[in-house]
Amino acid sequence: MKITLAKTAGFCMGVRNAIRRIINEINNRKDDILVFGPLIHNPQTLELLGSRGLRTIDNFDSIDGKTITIRTHGITQSMMKEIDKRAKSIINLTCPRVERVQKIIQKYSGEGCFTIIIGDETHAEVISLKSYATSGVFVISDEEDIDKIPLADKYIMVSQTTFEIDVFKKIESELKGRLSGLTVINTICNATYNRQGEVKDAIKKGVDALVVVGGKNSANTQRLVQIGKSSRVKTLPVETEFDLNEKDFININELFITAGASTPGWIINNILEKLFRISVDNGLFIFKYFLYLLELLVRLNIFSATCAFLLCLFVHDYLGVQRDYGLAFVSLIYIFSMSIVEKYYELDSLRIVKPTKFEFYRGKRIILYPLAVIILHIAFIIISQYDSNVIAIFVIVSLFSFISFTKRVRLFFNNSRLRLVKNLNRFMNTITPIGWVIVTTVIPLIAHKAEGIYIVVLSLFIYCFAYLRSTLLDIIDYQVDQIMGKNTFPILLGLKKTKNISLIISFISIIVFGCFSHLQLRPFFIIYIAVIFYFIILLVKIMKHKYIISLKYEILIELNLLFLILFSIIFM
Repeated sequence: MKITLAKTAGFCMGVRNAIRRIINEINNRKDDILVFGPLIHNPQTLELLGSRGLRTIDNFDSIDGKTITIRTHGITQSMMKEIDKRAKSIINLTCPRVERVQKIIQKYSGEGCFTIIIGDETHAEVISLKSYATSGVFVISDEEDIDKIPLADKYIMVSQTTFEIDVFKKIESELKGRLSGLTVINTICNATYNRQGEVKDAIKKGVDALVVVGGKNSANTQRLVQIGKSSRVKTLPVETEFDLNEKDFININELFITAGASTPGWIINNILEKLFRISVDNGLFIFKYFLYLLELLVRLNIFSATCAFLLCLFVHDYLGVQRDYGLAFVSLIYIFSMSIVEKYYELDSLRIVKPTKFEFYRGKRIILYPLAVIILHIAFIIISQYDSNVIAIFVIVSLFSFISFTKRVRLFFNNSRLRLVKNLNRFMNTITPIGWVIVTTVIPLIAHKAEGIYIVVLSLFIYCFAYLRSTLLDIIDYQVDQIMGKNTFPILLGLKKTKNISLIISFISIIVFGCFSHLQLRPFFIIYIAVIFYFIILLVKIMKHKYIISLKYEILIELNLLFLILFSIIFM
């Protein structure tokens, strides 16, 4: 099944800017923020923002002294005046395209023009627009309403920004033949026009089915559905991946996916992942079970834990000392257990943004979390046989990693008024690569009293490897982490800077590691270069895509670890 995703799918400019701004406000405020009516028409986004303190209200009973947000669709003038009187502060997230229509209506109404709005009379945007029409207003939803337009000397005709362009043009053509003194301004935004155009072009090319992703209350999403249905193409409106049915895609060769302007990126990614699974399931059964096996190994971090074990052994080979399998096993336990603990504290957010992954971990948590605790105790028993410095370092990194995942600790650091503490919170959210370095490199080096130069070289080597892996996974979850207020490298630095820094770190580590590699370790150095370049290729590829199949790329990232594991076994 060939799957094509519309270029215009997902957040429009107005929604994207509104979400970015409200996230920034939430991150920098301790009090709840109120919004009158749904901020956007997407229940999953609203639920996620609600979990972070954005409260949706439907009346003005309790707005005194509060921070009030104006929804993207805008509100009426009388509502704005009421809020301005009573609220402590206002965050106006009205879409600039909607504000433009408000100003057009206000201008022409001031000149005595009767306003005709093409749109849905009960839609929040249209209700807002009507309040600016001080010289009379009438809303037309279809051609049948034309005969009901009151007589006036002159008219201004505009549209709801998300209305269907073909219907608008038909009504425009009809009104121009009937009304004198008519001024028409097409206020349908470009994003809506292009989104509808892509669907029509796909239908003309002969797609077998159309999947439209978006909230059931989203007007622009429902118009996309109507375009598909009116063209007699199999059209499947969905809100989340759970609305997709495997049977609907049997014998489908060409599938086109689009999404409404309020549909967040993580939902589109989840839809793509579910369709990827359906495509595999509808193929040879062996591929279905192979995919399940890979997912199991990736989700349980088996590849990464095994890789940590072998990297620790490599450090011993680099030093020319006898391999210490106890420390290598401790590295494996640390990476495995901490990844499970992290998922435990992320379950609440996974429930909303990655339900499939949530179900995977929830179904296995009865076994996984006790297992993580038990084997971590085994690691402490093993490490207790070493000197006090080694024990202290392992205890500190384990406790620091553990508490950095807990919600209470993150809230404490995030809500602190001290800049130093807030900066420490940002650091805590980016320590995964450092944990890799400490357990696979620093502890073995200190245990064997290695020289300082070895600590620098090997730490840089392991850090680069772990940093690239962690950064790639963070880029995949960029939108989710952003809305959840997490401080990953891509969010702290921006995607472009993250890419550039990744390239710089990779270049430096290759040079340093190459200069200080022993002759007998040259084969491993070549493997290292190949592994790093593989990560860089994935980095460039992932950043080219607006939306991706998360599971597919998570598997590709972890397969690089498998590559390193296999060649390490051969050459070590």
